[in-house]
Amino acid sequence: MIEDFFSLDDGEPVQRIHQDVEFEIDYWQADLDGVGSIVSEFVRPFSLDQAPLLRVGLIRLSEQRHMMLYDLHHIIADGLSMEILEREFIEIYHGKVLNRYACNTKIFRNGSAMYFLMNRLQSKSDFG
Repeated sequence: MIEDFFSLDDGEPVQRIHQDVEFEIDYWQADLDGVGSIVSEFVRPFSLDQAPLLRVGLIRLSEQRHMMLYDLHHIIADGLSMEILEREFIEIYHGKVLNRYACNTKIFRNGSAMYFLMNRLQSKSDFG
């Protein structure tokens, strides 16, 4: 999912895989009053010809309260994939370590994207 992008081949979208994609998780600190403006800034159009077609962000509301944001282009996920993705995000939130190859989300080739996200989120322990 993180490496996916699309180009037109004879007028038809064709999935491509970019081998070297920079992916960052956005971090903010705010109170509930500031969440709306952060979400407005976070949700924006994707360019199908530029990977990644997924964004992830984390807002620290307090020491014990955070809000996770994610935005993805509908071309890379269906309803079932979204359900699995959300379940895996919740498992990571509750401290479960997902094995790179055991991730269920079929849109994540061999679980590599979820594994990557899990490691990025866990490496930000100083964020709270």
